[in-house]
Amino acid sequence: MPILDKQGKVSRIITILRDITGHVLADETKNEFLKMATHELKTPITSIKAFSQILGKMNKSSKNKEMKKYFRKMDNQITGLSELIDDLLNMAKLRQGKLSFYDKWFNLDSAVKESVKKMQKGCNQHKLIIKGATKKRFFGDKDRISKILINMINNAVKYSPNARRVIIILSTKTGIIKIGVKDFGIGISAKHNKRIFEQFYRVYGQKNKLFPGIGIGLFMSKEIAERYGAKMWVESREEKGSTFFLSLPISEKKRI
Repeated sequence: MPILDKQGKVSRIITILRDITGHVLADETKNEFLKMATHELKTPITSIKAFSQILGKMNKSSKNKEMKKYFRKMDNQITGLSELIDDLLNMAKLRQGKLSFYDKWFNLDSAVKESVKKMQKGCNQHKLIIKGATKKRFFGDKDRISKILINMINNAVKYSPNARRVIIILSTKTGIIKIGVKDFGIGISAKHNKRIFEQFYRVYGQKNKLFPGIGIGLFMSKEIAERYGAKMWVESREEKGSTFFLSLPISEKKRI
């Protein structure tokens, strides 16, 4: 801030500095704790999943349909918990700039079909429908890009509990590959639109109903997308559903 003398000339400058070392160290400590905790949780979860699969195979010949159903549910719940732990671990790495990316050319339409097929197995109520095609290859980490799409579909299914379908729309325009995931659920009010991609931010439904999840899927998706020069946004109306979009640059763009 400049200080002027009687002639209106700058005679001195006052500089204010703020030491944020404590905040940075605290944030790093949180990330390290998160990484350590998720590593510790992953080992027993892996063992539990292995034991549940063994029990499932042992009872494969059983005629007890109820027991088989419970084993499938147990295995699905363990898989979901394992994926949540992976997401937390990856988020900690992402915040520290240590998340690995293995970039190479891959067929985007094939990657979308694989992701939809994987998600459809766990969607008993919703039919996942692909419309259109990009007919493009993309240079990037196939698993990371697929994870963005899976997060978008998972979000669409979660927030449309009374719907029967989710539509994945693929298109290509000048220099841009566009992927949209449209649901027919509760929709999002305008006040939530700008914050929906924030870390741990969650949207409430009717009567303040809180949906499952901890609010990191869309945050991580947007962070990963931006590393490829991509953009994410949402178009929505309350009680009419939402469409989440991912736009990827067609030309190869190096990650920062």
